[in-house]
Amino acid sequence: MAIVLLVFFLQVVTALIVVFFLIRHLNNELINLAIESFETLKVKGDSPQIKDILVTSACDLDQKIISRVKSVAFKRFKEIPISFGVNPALQGGLVIIFGDEVIDCSLKTRVR
Repeated sequence: MAIVLLVFFLQVVTALIVVFFLIRHLNNELINLAIESFETLKVKGDSPQIKDILVTSACDLDQKIISRVKSVAFKRFKEIPISFGVNPALQGGLVIIFGDEVIDCSLKTRVR
């Protein structure tokens, strides 16, 4: 009986580890998709109407991702302020808002 419980416990732990790594990978893919979309999306109207950029993620972003977003923003819009925020309800990925445009590559949106 103890061996059966041990095997069951190991299977549950293994499944949780697999799910954790799949979610982490999906989060990274959604972040990359958001940044690539931000880089290539055509902006409606004039970019001078864009006063700031808001980037929201489910958790704090590492410096590499922040630098990448800032680099893309500078290439597209030069000196526009960028704000970074956290909203755990997104569950993963990024939401980038600039002007009238919204790039929603959050896990919350994908799961719906």
